[in-house]
Amino acid sequence: MKNFIGSKFLIYLLLIYFIPQVKSSKECGIDHCSSCNSNGDCLECDDNYIVYGSDSCEKCPDSCKKCSISAVNHPTYDDECTVCYDGFYHEHVSSSYTEEAGKCFPCKDSNCRTCTSPGTTCTKCKSGFFPQNGQCSRCYESCDSCTGGESYQCIECKPGYYKVQPQTGR
Repeated sequence: MKNFIGSKFLIYLLLIYFIPQVKSSKECGIDHCSSCNSNGDCLECDDNYIVYGSDSCEKCPDSCKKCSISAVNHPTYDDECTVCYDGFYHEHVSSSYTEEAGKCFPCKDSNCRTCTSPGTTCTKCKSGFFPQNGQCSRCYESCDSCTGGESYQCIECKPGYYKVQPQTGR
């Protein structure tokens, strides 16, 4: 029992003194910083912001969920996105400064969460829809997520509904 208590104490000491603690933005005082280290340096910013130096988060172009630092240095550039919001796809453009940067373009189907370039093929759909032949088709009326348009293809039901197992004839 003594060894067990000693082990817990050792782990406690490691967590308190030797592992750098990550703080929230409120604790490090940097607007839009989602985490910072024990020195107060920003490690990660909220969506649509990028770490600039170690003491600020700068806004990305509106179409970007994440962007490269070039977008901050040149605020009129909208081709420095590295990650797009749902409903948009990412495409590299020749004017981008970095290999992974590009523009965000809307998917053609408004019910699409993710699509492939040039935005015509849906790979994931919004709630209540499922991908079928590259487009988003509506789930059965009581389904929140599904694999097809029939009631037995529900994965998750809308609030107020519950799943019933299909009759097996036995």
